[in-house]
Amino acid sequence: MLLKLYADVSMKINEWRLILCLPYYNITLQLVNPAFQDVLGHIRWGILEKFKASFDKALGIGEGFSSASQDWFKACMTQFDEECAGAIIEQANWDTSKVRDKLVRDIEAHISSVRTSKLSELTSLYEVTERIKKACEIELSY
Repeated sequence: MLLKLYADVSMKINEWRLILCLPYYNITLQLVNPAFQDVLGHIRWGILEKFKASFDKALGIGEGFSSASQDWFKACMTQFDEECAGAIIEQANWDTSKVRDKLVRDIEAHISSVRTSKLSELTSLYEVTERIKKACEIELSY
């Protein structure tokens, strides 16, 4: 009987703690969320800058476009996930997928921009080469 009474009192105390502390817990999470979002934004920006520098450097040393973009994309996304894991507050159950998706879009936009630039360079180089060939053919025909 005494054990049952102790269990009932213990349950009541836990219920009251939950009732009394829950509003403060929610308020605390609401106050911490903007800082958490800032941390995620800082991580995203740092990873994006690392990707840009590493990708451009890989292209500069002659690595293939496709392999460089895939390799650095995977490496940077893995690093993003690891850094976010350190910032996550488990009790809050906050999601980092929106920031991750934005990073993916930013990286893809950079890859697309570099691809467009490289294709434009190749097109210009081809046009110049063709002009030189035509000029040489005309000169040889005289």
